[in-house]
Amino acid sequence: MARAAVAAFSNSLETDLAWADSPEAARSALQRFQPGYRPSDAVGALESAYRLFAASRGERTQSRRVIVVVSDGARNVFSKLPADGLAGLPGYDSEVVVLGLVIEG
Repeated sequence: MARAAVAAFSNSLETDLAWADSPEAARSALQRFQPGYRPSDAVGALESAYRLFAASRGERTQSRRVIVVVSDGARNVFSKLPADGLAGLPGYDSEVVVLGLVIEG
């Protein structure tokens, strides 16, 4: 069974990052998020996602693990990534796929 964890971020996490009780709960959390005019920095959110996966590592060994970053495309959203990119983040896991989606308008 697939699971999802959803959190909003600006220059830090704006909401808790935890596994949702159901797909409907994850969808409902996504619908409550509102865009804002705060600084953008996805690095802390990515580190939190890697920690969440690491904490539940033994639970689902066959599951595909994916982080989806939804952003407004601000230039600075990944500006604090280390020089070696995602691999330089604490808790980095090469088995986790990271996808990005930019929302314009």
